[in-house]
Amino acid sequence: FALGQKHDYIWLPGMGKIAEYPFGGVYYPWGGVTMDFSDNFPPSVVRRNLAFDMNVQASIADKEGNLVAYTNGCHIINKVDEIMENGDTINPGIYQGTTACLISYPAYQGTIFLPAPDSDSLYYLFHMGMDFIDTFPWFASQRFYYSVLDASANNGLGKVIDKNHLLYANGGIAPYVTAAKHANGRDWWVVTTKRFTNQYHVFLLDPTGPRFMHTQIIGDSMSRGSQCCGQTGFSPDGSKHFNASNDTGLELLDFEDRRAHV
Repeated sequence: FALGQKHDYIWLPGMGKIAEYPFGGVYYPWGGVTMDFSDNFPPSVVRRNLAFDMNVQASIADKEGNLVAYTNGCHIINKVDEIMENGDTINPGIYQGTTACLISYPAYQGTIFLPAPDSDSLYYLFHMGMDFIDTFPWFASQRFYYSVLDASANNGLGKVIDKNHLLYANGGIAPYVTAAKHANGRDWWVVTTKRFTNQYHVFLLDPTGPRFMHTQIIGDSMSRGSQCCGQTGFSPDGSKHFNASNDTGLELLDFEDRRAHV
């Protein structure tokens, strides 16, 4: 905010193409919307077509607030709603090529874009590869990846230059990832949680790329029910980290930036 950058000013929730679907005698409007926070609050909202249903939703804008890319958890899509060059089949596994990649990839809050430190054209996407399991909630992430895109390639339509780079694969990860700006104003802290536990995995994104830092055990364990219906995030100043779900309620933790401890 202090630098006036607008990387998170474009949100793209919704369900695919604009259409009206009848159900029980009522016609429900489908399609996506662009929520643009660039000029004012509340944001401007414009109905639009999206390349896919956005059950999993992450997007990134440039520092001026112009859309660069978005993802549904299976593909990276460019600003004109086409799959970006080399942006197909992120998160390889059993869901690729199924209807889950069209309407309901089950990673929930399992993707996040971040601008690369010290670059105006490179962006990282952190994302989780999901698998089927035989216990509730019937899916789990065993692999935490990152991919890198160059927004300046292809006359501004972008290109994925590093895809499905394995960052962490040591046990199941809850389908939630969040990030906070480092106190140095350049780097990023990225935090995930081991599923059904109170183990927090902390990663650092700096100009050399992302890397795992450490795992910390703190607070209450997440329940099985929280794996499908919750949210995680940071306070605007990065000093508080939270987990919330209708199954376990709200847990608020202090976050110490210098050592990245919750």
